[in-house]
Amino acid sequence: MIVPRLWSLAWVLGLSLLPGLSARGQAPKTEPDLSALVKAGRASAERLQKECASWTSSTTGPNGSVFIVDVLACPDMRRSIFSVQAQGQRVEIFRLIARGGVWYMTEGKRAGKYRPYEAPSDWPTAYLYLSRSEPRFVAQDEPGILGTYEGKLQGVATYRSPIPDAQRQQLQNTLKEIDAFVSKNAAAAAKPEMQQARARLKDLVGNGIASRIELATGMFVQLGAPDKETRISNFRWRERIDRSEFDVAGKTWDDFTDDPTAGDTSDLLMIGHCGIWRVGMKSPEVDGRLFDLKTGRYRRIPFQGEQAQSGCFLKGRTRVVISGADLMSGVIGLYEIDLKTGTNRQLGGEALASGFSLFPVLSPDGKTVAVLHKGAAERLLDTQVYLVDLATGNARPVGKPHDMAFPSWLPDGSGLILLVREVDEATHTTKENIARMTLDGTVTKLCEGSSPVLLADGKTILFEDSKTRLWQTADRDGGHIQPFADGLKDYHFAAPGPDGKRIIMIRFQPGAEPVPTLLTLGETDGEPVTTRPGLWARPAWR
Repeated sequence: MIVPRLWSLAWVLGLSLLPGLSARGQAPKTEPDLSALVKAGRASAERLQKECASWTSSTTGPNGSVFIVDVLACPDMRRSIFSVQAQGQRVEIFRLIARGGVWYMTEGKRAGKYRPYEAPSDWPTAYLYLSRSEPRFVAQDEPGILGTYEGKLQGVATYRSPIPDAQRQQLQNTLKEIDAFVSKNAAAAAKPEMQQARARLKDLVGNGIASRIELATGMFVQLGAPDKETRISNFRWRERIDRSEFDVAGKTWDDFTDDPTAGDTSDLLMIGHCGIWRVGMKSPEVDGRLFDLKTGRYRRIPFQGEQAQSGCFLKGRTRVVISGADLMSGVIGLYEIDLKTGTNRQLGGEALASGFSLFPVLSPDGKTVAVLHKGAAERLLDTQVYLVDLATGNARPVGKPHDMAFPSWLPDGSGLILLVREVDEATHTTKENIARMTLDGTVTKLCEGSSPVLLADGKTILFEDSKTRLWQTADRDGGHIQPFADGLKDYHFAAPGPDGKRIIMIRFQPGAEPVPTLLTLGETDGEPVTTRPGLWARPAWR
């Protein structure tokens, strides 16, 4: 199963900034005129709004695989073909045609039409590669905006700039934490992925960010971290195109263009999914889905970014707050998303503009979201509680950073129930505690345990026993501990429903794929909500 404690660390090690191939070894020549680059970029961007063009985006993954997006774009429609090339073979994964405000996706035997950003792929990183396939042009002519000029070759100029201070501090802290960890863990230090992560972070901290720009078009043609380097190639303007490339007639499309909130919104669930995962694979990344428990239909949470993680529903259940990843900048931001319109609004202002914002939960009065945020100042697994005012979007910190997860609001809005972990430096063991944090930052340990969630009665804490991993309940002071149902062995990620009577949990059984399961609260067995294969994780139902 996915280990929640390492969830934020996985994001850190997968951090993707903008280093690329430098022009080292080239003799620096006269630097291109920056205003001319901006002019060329502006002209190319404007032309792309009026004419058709085609190009190929290729992103190299950490295992040497290449993720390819072939794009044919016209002002009123676009066709993108996503393929993966590995071991000399190239396999098409899906085709996406956008026209008339509708996205038509074919993947395997599935063919569906969706509203923008709601087409789900079995590849959880699909929107990362779609995002990387978008041409980017030089847009500012401030001196130094591109960094230090290093040279040019075949009409392409290379620049290098230091990492922004906040991200640099975050990377330095992360590197120190990793170095301290591997110095005490020889097995972890020997793993290739750990060695690659350390080397990547050292390169970013020491050498900064590189970018390459085509002089004639003002377009960035290479960007990305060494393990996710993206190149734009074969860009050309198209005077004539085959309109059949955009044809959607003659095929039966499953229709997902309706308003998902038009029915009973109490049946709507957010959940992460990776459709390509199978038993025996490593725990992968997941992308957020909006799942209708009544119909079994699901679509992507309409986050206009690269990956969405489940968060919480707002009052009325037509809007949600999620953690949204911008893997280009290495930021996991906090976003409010209107499920009716698809409108995205970033929350938290400058306070949450960098770092990672995780586990958002809505206050009882519906006015505030509490979120755990990891910035540059915190240790590797520490987070800071922030309270975000939904009316203004502003955020303020509460208390001090701790190694925390799984917050739930107390029913009177006076504080949070959450998991707080402590490391015994002598034994290098971690103790898990269910704790209460008041809004003045005071933390009170209640009992040992993990994965806490406050049930709808406002009096009962449901949690996992840290040793047996069986489910138990306690009162709000950590007392009267007793088994929950029969302990629900193999069940994890508890997500109580808004009606207070039902709960979604993920059932993990040896040799089988995880199954999202609907249970009546207190019952010992439930019904799978879907038989669709893959990894399902992190449900959120209220």
